[in-house]
Amino acid sequence: MSRRRRSLSRNLSLGILLLGVPIILLSLGILFYQSRYLIRQETTENFTTTLNKVIQRVRSYTVMIETATNANAWIMEENFNPESLQALSRRMISMNPNIAHCTVSTQPDARTKTVFDSGKACWVDSAGIASYCRPLRTDGGHLAGVVTVDLSFSHLVEAINSGEQPYPHAYFVMVSGDGRYLIHPDTTRVFKKTLFEDHDPNRSPDMIALAYEMTAGKQGTMHVNIDGKERHVAFAPIEGTSWSLAMVGLEDEVLASYQHLAYIIIALILLGLVLGFWFCNRAVKRIISPIHRLLGMTEKITNGHYDEVMPLSDREDEIGLLQNSFAAMQRSLNSQMESIHDATEALRLRNEYRVQDIETTRVNIQRKISFIKSVLHQIRTPLSIITGFANMLYDSIAAQRIGDETKAISTDYLNEICVSMKHNAIHLKRMVLMLFDSAETETSSSQGLLYNKSDEMSCNVLARMCVDYTKSHYPDQQITFGTELPDTTYILTNHFFLLRTIRELLANAAKFSDGKHIRLYVTETETTVRFIVEDEGPGLSEELLDLTLKPLVEMDDQLEHSGLGLPMAYRHANGLGGSLVHDTSYLDGCRYILEIPK
Repeated sequence: MSRRRRSLSRNLSLGILLLGVPIILLSLGILFYQSRYLIRQETTENFTTTLNKVIQRVRSYTVMIETATNANAWIMEENFNPESLQALSRRMISMNPNIAHCTVSTQPDARTKTVFDSGKACWVDSAGIASYCRPLRTDGGHLAGVVTVDLSFSHLVEAINSGEQPYPHAYFVMVSGDGRYLIHPDTTRVFKKTLFEDHDPNRSPDMIALAYEMTAGKQGTMHVNIDGKERHVAFAPIEGTSWSLAMVGLEDEVLASYQHLAYIIIALILLGLVLGFWFCNRAVKRIISPIHRLLGMTEKITNGHYDEVMPLSDREDEIGLLQNSFAAMQRSLNSQMESIHDATEALRLRNEYRVQDIETTRVNIQRKISFIKSVLHQIRTPLSIITGFANMLYDSIAAQRIGDETKAISTDYLNEICVSMKHNAIHLKRMVLMLFDSAETETSSSQGLLYNKSDEMSCNVLARMCVDYTKSHYPDQQITFGTELPDTTYILTNHFFLLRTIRELLANAAKFSDGKHIRLYVTETETTVRFIVEDEGPGLSEELLDLTLKPLVEMDDQLEHSGLGLPMAYRHANGLGGSLVHDTSYLDGCRYILEIPK
């Protein structure tokens, strides 16, 4: 075991030394060199961008002078006489405060000689003044003179220094095409010295190279030594002139972020070593953690606890194999214990389900026996009445045949007997039909089937038929009918079952209400037609309402309820694709709403 521990410790040490440290150093080295290049490039671009902004401000002054001169030149050419030229010159000076002076020359001088020779407009400089010279031509293209508009270099200095300066120790230098200083922090050199005269070619070859680049009108950046300090120079020509502007900044100031990178890298290395040590410490603890878990598991198994399982390890060393072997042993023990427990639990549940099924079956059988007894009793009553009246009629007819008028039945009593026999016969027929209906709808309901709907019926005609049918069986009841639909409103339904449903609702209302306020309304929604049956009477409590949904259950023997009427109505409504709802918000009696899809 000690040999394995020494091998594991040696492997960890070698892994940290051979993988961790070289990878960190290589990554930091690549980051260092790549970052130095990118930061140096970024700082150079920022420095050049600052110069370009200044050049744009200078160029805005020159463009303003050129625009003003060109805008008035054609007027001077049209009115080329001393008075007009003098008036136009004063006008240009008054309208452009940046113009120092404006003159028109008809003979070449030191400033205008180049324009007279070339015939083209240009910028010239002399004695602190920048002049824009433009030729004036009369009709026929003859060169009549040159208009000269002067701009003081002091205005350009103000424009250069007006913007925000991100480099506090930077300054600007402007030179002419021959290298002569036009703008310089040292005013003793302006218009008196050139870049070539101000530096020794042997001591400052970089400055001489810079002078050649600027006088050639090129754009770029250079690193030069000025007054013993390393400086970063960005230079670019000013468009439309022979001048070149340079921005000179201290190397340490311009490339500050570039030079600070080394300190950042050193801090990253130290931080990486600290983090590496912390991660190595965590890794070692993680490696030996399975040993501590194995120890805890063995103590639990010793105490008889088998429920907790050791997790599997994906390691391939000795510790990983030991952990997986121990976990396999635990799973085998737990599997056997769980099999025994599952078998015991399944047997217990099976016994409970059987007890519940037996009890449910017993209750259903008892309920059906009680219901059949009640139905037989209710069938026996009308049957006995019909049989008794039939015997009376037979005896009366037999007595009349033998001429015994004492046993003859009067006409009024005979009518009462007929009415009673008819009423009981209808009641008996209704109960028999409901029993057959219950058997058929029970099968359809268990299979989830809908009734065949192939009868197209008028809603109002159907409702009136039901009202007339109920009145014929309950002539003493007052039943009113109302509708919101025209007689031309038809629905596709099952005529037989819809009639049975509405008749059953009206029959219940006739039997269990006061018999004076029975109403049937027909309304509609966007998708359904509603048949609303309501009455005034005792209504239904929540307990009785629940019982009405269960078939083969009597609500009250005194109410002569068969236990089939309302459950069959609910089933018929569902079979027709609609619904039957008891309106609990109606408190004066009982209200049922039958909805049938259109």
